[in-house]
Amino acid sequence: MKHLYVTLCIFFIACQQQIPTTTHLKLDLCGESFTKSANNGYTKHYFENTINIKSIGHYKNGIPDGFWKHFYRNGTVKSEGHYRDGQKQGFWKMYYKNSVLQFEGNIENCQPDGHWKFYNQNNKLTKIVTY
Repeated sequence: MKHLYVTLCIFFIACQQQIPTTTHLKLDLCGESFTKSANNGYTKHYFENTINIKSIGHYKNGIPDGFWKHFYRNGTVKSEGHYRDGQKQGFWKMYYKNSVLQFEGNIENCQPDGHWKFYNQNNKLTKIVTY
């Protein structure tokens, strides 16, 4: 019983590991550009000369508006989130090429907003940044 108690104490202490937090980290969230399109509604874009999907999303009046998913060439999800009037807006997730979550957080007016969580390639939370 004493062995179990010691093991549980060590486990509890290990679980209390501090995650670094900061308020200073620059993210380029709106560096991408879109060509205005005649599209309205659900649209798929493909990588050039392939059948691999580059992005799936919704256009409104020729600009991205609504939920979008972007993909790496290998077919795994690169990012997912919402656009409003052609700009990222709301909750977004970005992934490594191996499909592991890289970071997630809320975007307001092309700026990170609130708490953002960052993960390493082993899916371990490495830091939390507050904007």
